[in-house]
Amino acid sequence: MRLSFGAEYTVKSASELHVILIFVSFSLLAPSQFSELPRNLPATQITRIS
Repeated sequence: MRLSFGAEYTVKSASELHVILIFVSFSLLAPSQFSELPRNLPATQITRIS
């Protein structure tokens, strides 16, 4: 799956995209729970998926 943002960015798997969507969903829909995300989804999984 590929998404274009000027430069080509390749999403390596559907699960990677799914994690990103969950992260965004929490930030938008559950701001009160957003502070709890680092315990469940370490930032390294979001920023350094490879």
